[in-house]
Amino acid sequence: VDNIWGNGEDDEISSESGYLAGDYKNDSFQDDDDEFTIEVVSSPTTPFSKDFAVGGSKCSVTTMDRIVEIWTDSTLPDTSIAIENSDSAEERIKSILAWYKRVDRNPGTRDEASGLAQLCTKILIALGNANKQSDIDLIDVRADATEILEKIVSLSSKFAKSQDSSFLSTEALNAYMRCLNQSDPSASAKIADDFLRGMSSNDLYKGVVLPSPDLNTYNTVMSLWSVVGGDESQVGVNNVYQRLEVASLGEGNGTHLRPNSQTFKILLGTNSRKDNRFCIENAKEWMEKIKTLLEELGDKEMLSDVDIYNAAVSRQDNKIISNDNEYSPYWLSLGKSFDGGFKNITDDGSEKGMEEWLLDMETKQVYPTIETYEAVIQAWIETGTWDGLLRAEDWAKRSVLSATVGLQSSVIPRLKTIKPIIAAWALCGDERAPKRVKDWIGQLTMLSETTLPHLRPGLDIFAAQVVAWRQHQISKMKELETPAEHIPRDDLSAIFSAAQNCSDSLGEIIGKIERHTNTRDVNSYTTMFTNVIQAWGAASISAVPLSSESDPLAPSRGVNQILKTIHLLESIAALPDRTFFDDDVNELQSIEIEQSREHKAFLFECLGEVFAEALEQLRQIDTSVREKKVSDETRPGKSFFLENVFEVEKMLRYYESQSRIVLTQDDPTSFDIGRCCELYKKVLRGCMGVTCSHDYGHVVRISSSIMDFVSWRNDQFLTSEAKRAQTNDITDLYCDIACLVGKVVLNHHEKQMALTEVFNRASQFFNQSHGEKTSSAFATVDKAALIGAIRLA
Repeated sequence: VDNIWGNGEDDEISSESGYLAGDYKNDSFQDDDDEFTIEVVSSPTTPFSKDFAVGGSKCSVTTMDRIVEIWTDSTLPDTSIAIENSDSAEERIKSILAWYKRVDRNPGTRDEASGLAQLCTKILIALGNANKQSDIDLIDVRADATEILEKIVSLSSKFAKSQDSSFLSTEALNAYMRCLNQSDPSASAKIADDFLRGMSSNDLYKGVVLPSPDLNTYNTVMSLWSVVGGDESQVGVNNVYQRLEVASLGEGNGTHLRPNSQTFKILLGTNSRKDNRFCIENAKEWMEKIKTLLEELGDKEMLSDVDIYNAAVSRQDNKIISNDNEYSPYWLSLGKSFDGGFKNITDDGSEKGMEEWLLDMETKQVYPTIETYEAVIQAWIETGTWDGLLRAEDWAKRSVLSATVGLQSSVIPRLKTIKPIIAAWALCGDERAPKRVKDWIGQLTMLSETTLPHLRPGLDIFAAQVVAWRQHQISKMKELETPAEHIPRDDLSAIFSAAQNCSDSLGEIIGKIERHTNTRDVNSYTTMFTNVIQAWGAASISAVPLSSESDPLAPSRGVNQILKTIHLLESIAALPDRTFFDDDVNELQSIEIEQSREHKAFLFECLGEVFAEALEQLRQIDTSVREKKVSDETRPGKSFFLENVFEVEKMLRYYESQSRIVLTQDDPTSFDIGRCCELYKKVLRGCMGVTCSHDYGHVVRISSSIMDFVSWRNDQFLTSEAKRAQTNDITDLYCDIACLVGKVVLNHHEKQMALTEVFNRASQFFNQSHGEKTSSAFATVDKAALIGAIRLA
């Protein structure tokens, strides 16, 4: 940090001197937001670029601007970094957006606007690169990118009066296109194509002249079309390429639009497919076309580029959206063809064509890389067949042998290489699957301890072992397809055995791993614990007809195991922070403190989801009991939820205590009450199972505690200086409480008193009269809706 500070004599950066001056005339810089002090050096030590401003004009920028500029320049992604990097794409993007929030402002002069526009451009480029860096970890950042682009456009519209002085650059628009939503590739490709057409004719965009496109613009639009898939993808890519050819023949600026290797890779990769599957005939045909084009351009050397051959077999539309909640860990979607069991597909011509293409590469002395192997592996995985999975394993083993025995560095496998195979085994539900997942994890661990340390499996891969047992249980239950009262005891025992194996695997994993602070790793806790709880819930529901509590296959065993799993999670969340005793490691200590804070925040999210799942399973078990034991007069009103009501309260209060720890560490205005409300609603739904009047005291007490928790958060918010832009609507929560009170409290006068208390507690969130805003910006309750719920109650 010292190298980017000057002598504190000037608040501007001069393009003439090229040095950064201090932001204040004091001897130190105090940042009120982060509460840290940076000492200012006495003389400048590092020169900076003289061309910081657009058009070479002098720009007035703050010290924070320069720090952000240097930071964005130093965080450009390295394409050699694999997905298993400790910093996920989501974390990198959060950092980039946090920097943007700190420098966003309204400049007063053209020089200030010019500097801010170029800084926003660099941030937008960093955002696009971070989103593009990993091909299996894409985040939807279109809204954030649009906000930054609109900022550049507004600055240009206000301060730049001509096209030559416009702040909107081709580089910025290219970066914006890389940020478009990958979950809807067709719409994103059309938006990018419209921008390309507008740039080609220098149309106006919100009053600002669009800059002319460069080769990266055409490649970016073609890349977006390539992920659409099907005929639409091929039409879009070929159409853009034809326009590129026309533009490259134009006068003046057309010479810099000559197609490059990236252009031909997109062209070949898209046109080598038929019905979204690899077609070796199409690949060979288009390779000949590209060969002709390269000969016309006088660039025959590009034909030996292995990346072009890889493009033919690589899927352009196999991106995984990391915020997709269908699978957890999200990369399990790589094996979604096996979800529900093995398929009977005999058409494997596409996959064999890939193998032929790979062997043909070797005969032409174009040696395959790990990307080639990964394309073949993924192709066999997508068949969803037993033979396809075995062939994929064979190719993975071949890559390992080539790297370790043949010493071919170009085919060194990555975790990304093996993940599709693990995902397939985890989702197939076969009885052999859990062992195969465990075997692969063992192989990765062994290789990481010997020759390939980067193959060390993370917690998300270990979680696949628990998922495999849960999927096997689901598969077993589907095979039975009989009502629970008719399940043979041997089959019921197999269902309980799968649940027990889930628990045993969880315990084994927890015993091996260290505490993780990476977001993705901590999210894996949620995956493992929820799968274990769901497994025991399913086993308990299957065993509901058994009335003997002493039976090892009774529902009570599953309920006890659910609570035992909750206690295990609480013990992990309660791990003490590590303490440093060496005075010489202050920097490491500060890093550890920050990691501990993040660890608690991540585990808090995990606690909420796991607790909610446990409560939901208890409710479903009670529902099954009521449906199947209505005629059992010996056990009226049986409710596992209420039998364990004190455990439920303990969960609720423990969650509340952890949330307050997190709340005191962060800004109270950033706390999302919606997460808490989901857990509260699960508790209230479970309480709806009360059928005995003497149990209503527990229900009222829990409801009162929930209202206390919400009021406390509101008090914390009101005492903070910052204010929230949007409020949370928690009307449903209070309506649920009113409905619950009306159901369980039978005495009319007691019911009236309880409902009055609910109304009074909610009044702090009512909208004021005459359309004014609520007195609390933290949350709001619709008064009319609550009154209606109270009347019904």
